[in-house]
Amino acid sequence: MTPKLSNAARVRPLVRRFLPAGLALLTFGLSACNSANESKAPAAPSAVGEAEFNGAEFNYDGLDHAWQSGPQANLGALTLDPGDNSLSFENWISASNGWGPIERNRSSGEKNAGDGRTLTLNGKTYDKGFGVHASSSMTFNIGAKCSTFTSDIGIDDEVGNKGSVVFQVFADGSKIYDSGKMTGSSATKRLKLDVSGKKELRLVVTDAGDGLSYDHADWAAPMLLKCGSAITPPPVVPPTTPPAPVVSPYAQKVLELSNAARAIARTCADSKTADNPNPKSGFFPAVAPLTLSDQLAQSAQGHATDMASRDYFSHDSLDGRSFDQRITQAGYAWRTIGENIAAGQQTPEAVVSGWLSDYGHCANIMNASYTNLGVGYAEGGSYGKYWVQDFGAPR
Repeated sequence: MTPKLSNAARVRPLVRRFLPAGLALLTFGLSACNSANESKAPAAPSAVGEAEFNGAEFNYDGLDHAWQSGPQANLGALTLDPGDNSLSFENWISASNGWGPIERNRSSGEKNAGDGRTLTLNGKTYDKGFGVHASSSMTFNIGAKCSTFTSDIGIDDEVGNKGSVVFQVFADGSKIYDSGKMTGSSATKRLKLDVSGKKELRLVVTDAGDGLSYDHADWAAPMLLKCGSAITPPPVVPPTTPPAPVVSPYAQKVLELSNAARAIARTCADSKTADNPNPKSGFFPAVAPLTLSDQLAQSAQGHATDMASRDYFSHDSLDGRSFDQRITQAGYAWRTIGENIAAGQQTPEAVVSGWLSDYGHCANIMNASYTNLGVGYAEGGSYGKYWVQDFGAPR
């Protein structure tokens, strides 16, 4: 199985405001994921011209046709009937779309309103839902009245196997779902998410970091289930804090190799490929070595063990915690933090070399703002070996 890499970062200034940083990256055909929440202006399509799929033409003229809508009604909670409700009948608080307006109960189509087609995912048609174009966002006030959100998601058949997007769902500002990268050839995914006690539901589609061309995404048959009066969520039981981990020889070696890399000025760069003709690069001077942090080591080791034992690969734990939440729960009071993860590499030398060959992971290792490091290593799962670096600087 091909080894995997992924990186992310968070910054917490003294005013405790998040600044987005970190990008999901692909290097030498490696898969990647992204746990950073980033807001950016829509970019013009990466391709200019025409493409035809299933008889439909999509004209990308290189201009910015981004669209934004304010509230469609007052800002109160949705008027939801008891029981199950189709979200496609409801008004949003705010919405934006990367290419033309969001279409209700139709596919995205072109840049004009009402030019969409029947929502279709892998041959299955839907009469209810939203056709959007990355980068897209819709926010709804659901008033803590419903227990479950469901939807089928995917890239609409109207673009064939083109396009690449990531679907994300946020509830009261916290991400509760990330689809990973989906393309026009991906199987349809079915969401069933707990939204008990949540007041705000936000549906996001990003361009997967490779431009917005043909990113026609569908939220098909979106439903809010078991709605009624405001629902009180079950109490959250905080995870038991494990003792500080003993640093394994592999983890110690990763620390030594990372500090050896920091001691030498270098250019961090992505590889140039047909899909990435202008790879990102930057020069980083030599910086001071990192010191081990028990709290960061606890967070990193816990996540490595969890990924290996539960067989997944993501910055977000299966219990919904993001890496910044895990680090905070480990007791590390941070000003800025970052994370690199990897799976499948057999040795510390291989994993550090892989991280250094990719701009985002290399930039984390060479970041002069970081002073502490925690390293996690665990065996198991589909990839055999799982690696985590948690970087930080204390407040």
